[in-house]
Amino acid sequence: MTITVSAGVTRSGLNITGGDPLVVLSLGAVQFSTVLSGGSATLDAGATGAFLVVSKGGTLQGAGVISGDNIDAGSISGVLIDEFGYLDVVSGGSVSGVAALDSSTILIEPGASASGAEVIYGGVMDVLGSAADSFVAISGAEIVYAGARVSGDTIGNAGLLVLAGGIATDETVTSGGTLDFEGALKSNFTAGPVTATTTLSGVTVSSGGAIRLVAATVESGVTLSLAAAAAVGGALTIASGGLLRGPGAVDGADLVAGSASGVTLAIGADVTILSGGHASGLTVSGDSELLVNAGGIATGTVVADGLFDVYGSAAGGTVAGEEFIEAGGFASGDTVQSNAFLILSHGGTASDETVRSGGTVDYGGNLSADLTLAGGPQTSKTVLSGVTVNSGGYIDLEDPTVLSGVTLDLEAGVSAYGLTVSSGGVALGAGELEGAITDAGQVTATTLVDGDLTLLSGGTLAATVVSSGGAVEAYGGVLSGDTISSGGRDVIRSGGLASGVTVLAGGVEYVLSGGTTTGTTVDNGGQEFVSSGGEVRAIALLAGATLLDDGEVRMSGAGELAGTLTGSGLIAQTASGSLVLSGSDAAFSGAAVIEAGTIELATSAALGTGYAQFEAPASGTAVLQIDAADAPAAGGTFANTILNFSAAGEDIDLRSIAYVSGASATVSGGVLVLSDGGNVYKFKLAGTTAGAYPVTSDGHGGTLIDPKALAFTHSLAVFAPSDAAKTALVSSTSPAGQTPFAHAAASAGHG
Repeated sequence: MTITVSAGVTRSGLNITGGDPLVVLSLGAVQFSTVLSGGSATLDAGATGAFLVVSKGGTLQGAGVISGDNIDAGSISGVLIDEFGYLDVVSGGSVSGVAALDSSTILIEPGASASGAEVIYGGVMDVLGSAADSFVAISGAEIVYAGARVSGDTIGNAGLLVLAGGIATDETVTSGGTLDFEGALKSNFTAGPVTATTTLSGVTVSSGGAIRLVAATVESGVTLSLAAAAAVGGALTIASGGLLRGPGAVDGADLVAGSASGVTLAIGADVTILSGGHASGLTVSGDSELLVNAGGIATGTVVADGLFDVYGSAAGGTVAGEEFIEAGGFASGDTVQSNAFLILSHGGTASDETVRSGGTVDYGGNLSADLTLAGGPQTSKTVLSGVTVNSGGYIDLEDPTVLSGVTLDLEAGVSAYGLTVSSGGVALGAGELEGAITDAGQVTATTLVDGDLTLLSGGTLAATVVSSGGAVEAYGGVLSGDTISSGGRDVIRSGGLASGVTVLAGGVEYVLSGGTTTGTTVDNGGQEFVSSGGEVRAIALLAGATLLDDGEVRMSGAGELAGTLTGSGLIAQTASGSLVLSGSDAAFSGAAVIEAGTIELATSAALGTGYAQFEAPASGTAVLQIDAADAPAAGGTFANTILNFSAAGEDIDLRSIAYVSGASATVSGGVLVLSDGGNVYKFKLAGTTAGAYPVTSDGHGGTLIDPKALAFTHSLAVFAPSDAAKTALVSSTSPAGQTPFAHAAASAGHG
C-alpha cells in the first residue's frame, strides 16, 4: 500500500519497504526516515526530504528537494540538494541527474558513482569514486581526488574543475571555466592564458578558459614553460631532472630539485632550491623569498625587492633587496646596490662580493684583518673577508668574531652587535657594544649598551662604560677601570678579577664566591654586593652608597666606608692607616677585624650588631678607635663585643672620653671596666684576654687602653660567639691555638 504524504504534512521515522512505497506530494515533507532494500520514495516537485538514508537496493527519485545530512547506498535520481545540504554517496551507491545548489555538497566515495549531476551556485561535488557527464558552472566546483575517475564532464562559465591526482577522460572546460591541475606533469606544457584549445591530462580547455597549476609536479625530463602573462604557484614542485623556465611568474611555496631559469617570483612567493637543484636568472620581487638550501645553486639572481637566503651557493647576482649568506653558504660575484643589504653570517663565505655606495654589509663572520669603523658611510674602499665595500657604502657588524692578532677599532657613533673577541684579539674605541658579547681577548674603552658581555679566562675589559641595560659577567679574566652607570651591572664570578671599577648611582657590582675586586669606588646611589666567598679589597664607599657584605672586605691603609653597610661578612684592616666607618651601619652583623692600623667607629652603631676582633700585629699597632658618636655613656656598656683584646700593640682608643690620671681598667666576668675620673665605662670581651690593661693618654686628650704582654692570660670561653667557626675561616691571622669567639648574642647577659 502506498504511503502518501499530503501538502502541509510532515512524516518522520518511516522505514520504507517494497510493499509500502512512499510518495511525498508538493508541500509535503519527510524526515529522519530510511528507504530499505526494495523500497522506493518519490519526492514530487515542491516536496522536501531531510536526513534521509537510502539503503542498498532502495531508491529515491523525483523533482523534490533534500536538505541536512543524507546517506545513499542505493540509488538517487533527479532531486535537488538545498542550501548547505549534504549527500554522502557511499560504496555501491549511485546518483543521477542530481543538482547540488547553494553551497551544498555531494561526496562520491570510493566505489560510488554519479552521472549527469549539476553543480552550480556554490555547490561542490567531491569525487573519490567515479563521475560522468556532470555540468559545473556559476561558482560550482568539482574536485577529483587521487584514485577517482571522471569523464564527459563540462565545466561552464565560472565553474571550477580541480584535478587533484585523479584520472580525467574527455573533460571539457569552456570559456570562463577554470581547471586547477594538482597532478604530475608527464609531458612538456606551456602555462599561460588559454587562447586556443589546450589539452592537459584528459581535460580540454577551450579559448577563454583558464588553467592554474596548483601543487603540481614537473617530473624528470619534463619542461614547464611559463608564458609572460602566466602566474603559477601553490606548492609547485620541480622534480630532479625537471625544468621550469620563464618568462612568467610563480606564486605560493614552490620547491625546485631540478632546474629553474628566467622565472619571476610573484608577490609573497617562497621558492626553495633543494640540494641538487639549480636556479639561473631568477627575479625576486614583491616581498618574495628565494631560499637556496645546502647543495643548491643559484646564478645570476636579480633581487629586485625581496629576500635571497643562501645556505648553498650563489654567484653573479644583483641585489636591490636583501641577500643573506648563512652558515655554510658561499656567494661570489654578487653586486649589492644602493639601499640594499648583504648579510654575511658567521660561517658564511664570500668572494668578490661588491657593496656599492649607499649599500650595506651586515658582517657576522671572522675578522681576519685589522678594521677601523667610523660613523656613517665609508670614505674609501674597504675589503672585508671577500666583500669590497665602495666609498659611500656602510658596514654594520652583526655577530662578528675578532680573530687572534686582529684589532677592531670602533670610533664614536659605531656599534657592534654580538661581538666575539678571541684570545689575542682586540676591540677598542669610543663605539658601542650591543647584544651577547664574548671576550676572551681584550676589550678597551668601549660602551656596553643593552648587551651582556661574558668575560672569559684570559680576557680583559678595560675603561669600558657599562650603561643602562648592560651587564658584564666575569667568569674569569680581568676588568679594570670600568664605569658602571645607572641600570648597568658587573658580576664578578669565581676566577674573575676587577680593579679600579667605579659604580655610579643606579649601578650595581656583584662579587660572587671566588670573585675578587680591588679599588672599587661606589658613588652615591651605587651598590656593591659581596656574596659569601667573594672578596673586596680597598673599596671606597661614598656617602649614599650601599655595601652588602656577606663575604670579605679587606682594607689596606687609609679609607672610609661612608655609605650604608649591611650583611654578616668580614671587614678587615690589614695595614697601617685608618679605616673610618662613618655610614649608616645598623643592619651590619659581621666582624670588624683589626690586623694592623686603625678601625675608627665614627658614627652611632658603626658596627651594627657585629663585633670587633683583634689580631696581634706583627709590628706596629692594631687600634679600635671609638669616637664620641659610638662611645658608651658614663655608666653604660659599649654596644658591641670585642674579641681577643689581649696582645701588646692592640689598643682601644676612646677619643671622646678625656684621660684622667690614675684611670684604671679591670676585667670581671668577661667585662672590661674602665674607671676614669669617677666615671665607669664597660666593654664586653670574648676570646683571649690579657692579665692587665694599663690606661694611658692617647696623645689627643682621650683615653687609651693598651694590654701588656704578660705571662698570664685568661680564656673566656663562656663568651664564645655563635659564628666562631665562620670567623676562624675568614680570618687567617689568629694566633695558633686560639679559637675566635662571637659576641653580642652569646654575651648579652654579662657585664
